[in-house]
Amino acid sequence: MGTGAVPGMGTGGTPTGNTGGAPPVGGGGISGTGGTTTEGKMEVTCSINVLRSEPSTNIATVGIVEFGTDLQGVDSAVVQFGPTENYIYEAPVDLTEPNYRTLLLGMTQNATYHYRIAVFAGNNVCFSADQTIQTGNLPNGGPSNLTSQPGPSTAPVAEGFIVTTTGLQGSWVYIVNHEGQLVWAYSVGQGGFGFTGITRARMSWDGKHMWARDLNVSGTNGQGTIYKIAMDGSTSETFRLSTSHHDFTVTKDNGVAYLAKEGSTGTNSPCDAIRKIDANGEQNTLVYDLWNALSSFDYQSQLSELCHANAIQYSESEDSFTVSELYRDVIIKVSASGQLDWVIGGSHGDFTGDVSWNAQHGHHLIGPDRLLFFNNNSNGQASRAIELQLNLSAMTAQQTFNYASGNTHTGQLGDVQRLPNGNTLVTFSIVGKIDEVDPNGQLIRSFSTNAFGYTNFRPTLYGPPVR
Repeated sequence: MGTGAVPGMGTGGTPTGNTGGAPPVGGGGISGTGGTTTEGKMEVTCSINVLRSEPSTNIATVGIVEFGTDLQGVDSAVVQFGPTENYIYEAPVDLTEPNYRTLLLGMTQNATYHYRIAVFAGNNVCFSADQTIQTGNLPNGGPSNLTSQPGPSTAPVAEGFIVTTTGLQGSWVYIVNHEGQLVWAYSVGQGGFGFTGITRARMSWDGKHMWARDLNVSGTNGQGTIYKIAMDGSTSETFRLSTSHHDFTVTKDNGVAYLAKEGSTGTNSPCDAIRKIDANGEQNTLVYDLWNALSSFDYQSQLSELCHANAIQYSESEDSFTVSELYRDVIIKVSASGQLDWVIGGSHGDFTGDVSWNAQHGHHLIGPDRLLFFNNNSNGQASRAIELQLNLSAMTAQQTFNYASGNTHTGQLGDVQRLPNGNTLVTFSIVGKIDEVDPNGQLIRSFSTNAFGYTNFRPTLYGPPVR
């Protein structure tokens, strides 16, 4: 038995007691999410036998570790890993998995990583010896021309990962770290504008799978596909969801809520609806018919569709969905139980004040009274990120943040997200540009490639998303 308590893990999974340790990053740590740490634990001796240690044959940047131990009363475990023995990442172990099978996520290509296993029993912790694992190449044909440029702001970047796609120009889903390095990539099939451009990817609520979807831009009957891929690429499933299109968001039961024409009414043609499937792609249910909120609004009557919903988000704190509808320049908030909360923008919105804009897609309900959205500006002027402060008593809205990247314009897609450190991620999808800006709207860094889909930042690749 050791002579003292073991130092705790840092907020990003870095052992704070390691001399010369690297600063913590948010990639693999589980601190702050209810995960185990070594803080206050007593080190004991046990046997930990590594039974498997290799990269996935499907996605070679994903490590697979299996082990056994003779420690009695194991109630939790983690695999600590990183480029050195400082172990800057931490993967939680699912004790129900055979041989405690655990994936190491967030590693770069063709690199050697160190890891050790920590098993816990009450107040005791036992560590394995240091081990190494070698990653390989990701498949050819994936994103290969991603570049990163610093901006004038010296504010710290948000450390973590960006989950995105090749958008309307391809079939790839991928993840890059905060340094712009590729750490995960998977192709779901043919890509391109129309039915099969891959617009959105999100990890499941438990972090064990990647969901992705095609565009199906107008919700064509008989079209619309959502994909589900194991994070090691070992399994993939395809769900055909007729009239589904554009976007989806993950739900706490590890399923998804998505946009579709099916389930909606309207005059002469259907509007759009929020629908939901479970983790198995089953129990397809209607959450809310958007026509109930939009029937009184003026819209662009010359267009062929009655409605054009294009982005959906779930807010855990509000237990609600928000949906962007393009033709009426509105964002709609609906409770998870299917009750309309409010509509902002358009000809008959519930708010007054700064509520007039032209076209929008991605958005982020930061809190009950703060809404961030991507304003496309369909008239060709610069696209921008706009934040509104909402007064829910007076039902007024005031603009508090506005960021544009020169004259950069993207007519389709586009996304925004407020990051945990207060920065804002702004995605100009069609032109292939992602800007991270500080709270004052100054550019910190910019990623560039051919095109992006929607984007989603995660401080860690384990557990639920951060809202």
